[in-house]
Amino acid sequence: MINVYQTALGSSRKPPVRDAFALLGEWAGILNRRKRIALIALGSLLALLLIMVLTTPKSYTSDASVIVGMGRQPNSGDAPTNLPILNALMVVSGIQTGETYAELMTEAPIASRVIRQLGLKTSDRGLLSKVKVEPVNNTSIIRISATWSSPQMSAQIANAFATAFIAHERNLVASQAETALSFLSAEMPAAARRQSDADGALSAFQRSHHVADMSTQAQATVNALTALDVKSGQLLLDRRQVEAELRSDVAQSNAIQPTTSGSQSLSPNPVVQELRTQLSQVDTQLGEARRMYTERHPAVIALLDQQQQIAQEIAREPATIVSGTSTVVNPAYEQLTEQATGYRTQMASDAAGLAEVAAQRKVLMGQIKLLPDETLQLAELERNARQAEAVYGALQQRTSDALIAKSTAISDVTVTQAADPADAVSHPSRFAILLIGALVSFILVVTLIAVLEYLDKRARSEQEIRAVFGRHVLGVLPDLEVSDGHSLPWLRAMALESLLQLVRSIWFARSRELRSVAFTSPGVGDGKSTLAINVAWTLAEMHQRVLLIDADLRRPMLHKLLDVTNGFGLADVLSGASTFKESVQSTELRGLDLLTSGTPLSTPVHLLQSGDFDKLLREAKADGYQRIIIDLPAVMPVVDAAAVAEKVDGTILVVSASTTNAEAASQAVSYVEGLGITNLLGLVVNRVRRETGADAGYYVGTQGAPLALP
Repeated sequence: MINVYQTALGSSRKPPVRDAFALLGEWAGILNRRKRIALIALGSLLALLLIMVLTTPKSYTSDASVIVGMGRQPNSGDAPTNLPILNALMVVSGIQTGETYAELMTEAPIASRVIRQLGLKTSDRGLLSKVKVEPVNNTSIIRISATWSSPQMSAQIANAFATAFIAHERNLVASQAETALSFLSAEMPAAARRQSDADGALSAFQRSHHVADMSTQAQATVNALTALDVKSGQLLLDRRQVEAELRSDVAQSNAIQPTTSGSQSLSPNPVVQELRTQLSQVDTQLGEARRMYTERHPAVIALLDQQQQIAQEIAREPATIVSGTSTVVNPAYEQLTEQATGYRTQMASDAAGLAEVAAQRKVLMGQIKLLPDETLQLAELERNARQAEAVYGALQQRTSDALIAKSTAISDVTVTQAADPADAVSHPSRFAILLIGALVSFILVVTLIAVLEYLDKRARSEQEIRAVFGRHVLGVLPDLEVSDGHSLPWLRAMALESLLQLVRSIWFARSRELRSVAFTSPGVGDGKSTLAINVAWTLAEMHQRVLLIDADLRRPMLHKLLDVTNGFGLADVLSGASTFKESVQSTELRGLDLLTSGTPLSTPVHLLQSGDFDKLLREAKADGYQRIIIDLPAVMPVVDAAAVAEKVDGTILVVSASTTNAEAASQAVSYVEGLGITNLLGLVVNRVRRETGADAGYYVGTQGAPLALP
């Protein structure tokens, strides 16, 4: 679109300030003029958007919430088992951050368990890409969001992740009880045999020696020794069990990572910042280069390439990077480490207890040796029987405790809110996408129209021509190529009235007489030849004797438009091949004669600028022609028009509102004036779009027929 406040002659006049209503009116006119393109573009974008929305599969997201750190610590009211190590197995120690648990929930074992449980046809990585686990700030709550193609499955996946992690935590606790059960199960048969053998040996000795009892002092000594042996056996059993559980803990801790990622902090990518600084510098250099050179200059092209490369590098780089990651202890590893420390402490305590029992037993063995042989044998057998019974009983008790620990193993993760398919959120929201897409489409269409208007340099109206060229516009002719049959009659009448006004403004409203007037245009197709014929015809209708000359020797059009032969003509007269009187032809309208272009020439400028052309004009005037209308070639392609323009009384530049580039028209004016031709009378705006208005009644009669010339 032509800037209506810009002048072709480089005027420094500042544009007037426009209010909002004027700006809206201008945009309304632009949209109305471009309504076909706007409607096609908007319809295409909306249709594409609708197809995309309808064909995009919907997905559903369900949320489940869990709370972490709910493991209970034993208190004084808890009834401990006879195995202190197994008591520790029932407690998840340590309080971890939500980020730690969120990281553990997205590990491959959890995903594998969910896939097996729900029978999903996907991989661990594929499932994890559909699940988002994030802690709620400043709380112990973790939200698990699962996205799937159905609300039911999305809810099942979210719930399955919660229960799978809880089961995973319980397995870590119960695995220690499994180790204890495995050891105790292996020891039970041997302890049962030892008890049976000890009882059988004691019974056999009593039957063979008929000894049923011993003295009180001897019995007390034997009982004390028996108690020490029972205690020693229990300590040895504890130590062997703890050693087995310690080996299990060490093996498990070696198989997992001691730490895991916690929270992450993000910061702007310094590479992107540096690239943006470089891009800003290149933009500045490009602006300077464009003010100095054209778009095809090597410096401008190189800067454009550099600008594009930097923009591509910025697009490839992430906007932010991870500037810091807090590393936290893996809760499973910490639990195993604490249990291993407890096992080592228990082993040290058992070793100290065994040393003390050994010292006490040494004292009692000295007293036992003083007893009679028979009493001593009986005491030894009773002591062995009681020790075997105590060990077997301890194994039974510990097996029972291990079973209890396994069945009551708990996790410190608890589901607070299960996912419900009814609460699933669908994606994408079709209404929101359609609304946003329609808004974006409208913005894109308006942007497209603005770009087209900016790139379109055509002059469309008398007002734009007046503002652009800053000089008198002689006349405005309407565009007769309209599809509205109702508008055509009054447009033709308006064209006739415009011709009359144009003729009057050229010949009857000036102080000096103009006998010879030439019509030219910036480029081809502006309608100068048609206008020259219509002006000549109008003058002939006004009883003027008119000579119409076709001086466009390269692309002559007048003989075609008037349907006459192009025999001898202007080129032949100027070259001396024929005379003026022999070459002039009469037309069907009385008073209008025609001098066609004649024999075609490839370089006619030497004939047009010769003195023979001046001689021809003098001869025509002497022959009684009151008006001489000359159809010149276009100004910009060739120099022929400039050669003739300086020989006539006035020159008129024809500008087509629908096709003429305003820049080309401006260059044509500057070109004509640069040649020293000062007889440019003004411009005629041709093919201006006119809307039906209230003044249309002035151009048609009562029956709708065009009015005739007066």
